[in-house]
Amino acid sequence: MKYIITLLFFSMSLLYSQSSWHVQESNTLIDLYGVSFINENTGIIVGTNNVVLKTYNGGINWIKLDSLPYIWLNCIKYIDVNNAIACSRQGGVYKSTNGGLNWHIIFEIENFTNRISYVSGIIFILSANDGTLYKSTDLGVTFSVLNSNVHMQCAFFVDQNIGYMAGSWITGIGHYQGQVKRTTNSGLNWTIVYDSPVFIDVVFNSSMYFINQSTGFLSGYVGIYKTTNNGNNLNGVSGGMILNLEFIGNEIGFATGYPTIIKTDNGGVNWVTSYNSGNKTINSSCFVNTQTGWAVGSQGLILKTTNGGLTFINSTGGNIPDNYSLSQNYPNPFNPVTNIKFDIPKSGLVKITVYDLLGREVTSLVNQQMQPGSYSVDWDASNYPSGVYFYRIETETFTDSKKMILLK
Repeated sequence: MKYIITLLFFSMSLLYSQSSWHVQESNTLIDLYGVSFINENTGIIVGTNNVVLKTYNGGINWIKLDSLPYIWLNCIKYIDVNNAIACSRQGGVYKSTNGGLNWHIIFEIENFTNRISYVSGIIFILSANDGTLYKSTDLGVTFSVLNSNVHMQCAFFVDQNIGYMAGSWITGIGHYQGQVKRTTNSGLNWTIVYDSPVFIDVVFNSSMYFINQSTGFLSGYVGIYKTTNNGNNLNGVSGGMILNLEFIGNEIGFATGYPTIIKTDNGGVNWVTSYNSGNKTINSSCFVNTQTGWAVGSQGLILKTTNGGLTFINSTGGNIPDNYSLSQNYPNPFNPVTNIKFDIPKSGLVKITVYDLLGREVTSLVNQQMQPGSYSVDWDASNYPSGVYFYRIETETFTDSKKMILLK
């Protein structure tokens, strides 16, 4: 796992960046593919086997809505508090006018529908199998067919006029033809801006995101590519299998895939691991601001962060301890922040996980390779109810757990 180290010259301590995502209870093992929030409280998640989940309290509780046929839903977009659009892998486009409680099919597409782009009151939907672009200017009541762009598998519109498409196809063993197209008239006409026989595998689940009219990112099974000149050049900025891209402003962005969430805070120049699921695929994310967001993935995985996906582990001393240890948190009882100290005598993978009274994991405080030393980490329990919690440290040769009390 990648980490950031900042040397504090006055205290001579180290800060390690660390994931601050916690697992929410979905009550399902079905794979989840799409998530959309209209505000910090109200959101919808969709997945396979007609799963539609809705929350009114930021994900503390998720309600299963039995409102769609037995289909595989792979993307969802809130237009406003009442209107939402969902697409299925089987080719149907669905709409809700009451916040997701009920759905009706708008039209059927013979091919796999991929992504929804909504900007300035216009909805764009791309059929990934044949590259057909659909457009609605009346909140999804009607759609017009703009054109067909064979091999195009993802699309993104910066505003109501400027948009991009990208795709790739196999030309031989180990060889791909990659292509990016650009429109300046709301999708009526497209110009090829990038066309190169290089290894860029932009598969059906790929994504693209532009932070302005000329600067954007494209992802696939082989990483993230960045352009700063309208797609004319693509430069690799991160590896890995990336399925979804999202930016909040021009600097802060998140990418989800297998098995991690990665984050940038400098416009995509550098990316660090924000969360590692171990063996699950994280399919998509949705942020309502720079701090609060959700991500969903395989086997019913729902994650939430309220601090931008990163917290910090503080190295508290220069001496190497003789033994492993886990200290009692302080203060205890606490409200809402407490500090946990621990000692690591040799390098290796260290995990510190918080559980509720029923033994359910609520958040991971530490999950990374660490060097020998003494450390401390804070847990901010602002979004958790009062009660008894347990925290547990796990290494290759040492485990220990302790009880703490959140008292609000």
